[in-house]
Amino acid sequence: MFKQKFGLRLDLGYNKFNEGKNSLPFKSNYYRTTLEGILNARNLLKFSSWTNRFNLLFHRGSNVGFIRELLNSEYINVLFNTT
Repeated sequence: MFKQKFGLRLDLGYNKFNEGKNSLPFKSNYYRTTLEGILNARNLLKFSSWTNRFNLLFHRGSNVGFIRELLNSEYINVLFNTT
């Protein structure tokens, strides 16, 4: 959080997929990143005037994901999303 009311969230992810039983052989790597803005509604709406047990965070942002096949080709899939 940059201030008591606003902040940013960065999320990074990685996963590796390969074949299972009764499947054709394959290997893929999956990468993703997400950047979100965060709003602390407790401080913005002054919830502390009536409770110290309740907090509410809102977040909104976008993410990008890449899937790369490692065996037969250099296939790359790019996903864009806003949440």
